[in-house]
Amino acid sequence: MMLFDASSIYAAIGKGKTSSLKGFYSVILARYELGNIIWKETILRKTYSVGEGISVVNFFDKVLSEMKLLHPDLDAVFKTAVQFHLSYYDASYVYAAINAKIPLVTEDEKIKDKAGKLLKIYSFDDIA
Repeated sequence: MMLFDASSIYAAIGKGKTSSLKGFYSVILARYELGNIIWKETILRKTYSVGEGISVVNFFDKVLSEMKLLHPDLDAVFKTAVQFHLSYYDASYVYAAINAKIPLVTEDEKIKDKAGKLLKIYSFDDIA
């Protein structure tokens, strides 16, 4: 088992490999981070119309519904953020992976650099 952060979920979806996510872990925050990516694509980059953005968000939600979404302990996430000098968002993935004793899959170099000493970390291409 592995835990995927939003950046790796987005990478998997972009490569058409959503089936490789089924049954794996993430955190509930991934829903909102993926939605924010599509918001940026819609509002800032004008990649999607609002209707298209909504369709993409719903597709992401369908993919996430086939994953196991964890609700990490808020205090522990905060302590992890402080310990690793990571954003609270990034720390939620790191803490969840450490707590579950499973590798983390991320495209985020800062997470790899900061938490790689205590946790096995892969990018999506490493496991695809």
